[in-house]
Amino acid sequence: MVIDLQKYQDLYFQEADRFLTQMHEGLVRKDIPTLHRLSHSMKSRSLVMGYPQLGNMGKALEFYFRDINEGTRTAPSDLANVIQPMLDTIKSSLEDIKAGNPEHDMAALITQLY
Repeated sequence: MVIDLQKYQDLYFQEADRFLTQMHEGLVRKDIPTLHRLSHSMKSRSLVMGYPQLGNMGKALEFYFRDINEGTRTAPSDLANVIQPMLDTIKSSLEDIKAGNPEHDMAALITQLY
């Protein structure tokens, strides 16, 4: 059985916008568990919808916040300054996809997390 994901695309974009808003709020509060959960959700939904770059960024953020949450990494004092450019690129990539353009290459940003 083949599933037509196009009918879910609008819902994906709505949820992605909501996730980005909540991630920004989580950054302001330094709410690492929420940032971890939202990154996980973004990863999964992006991969299902066929957006591997967004999925890979979600995965990298998920692991980054997981490590902070588990104490194997220390959150930088300027966490928002580290993460906000990534969220801005995710938003820009989503806007390009909506306009019919390819998603952005996230590889260079992902390496900044490690």
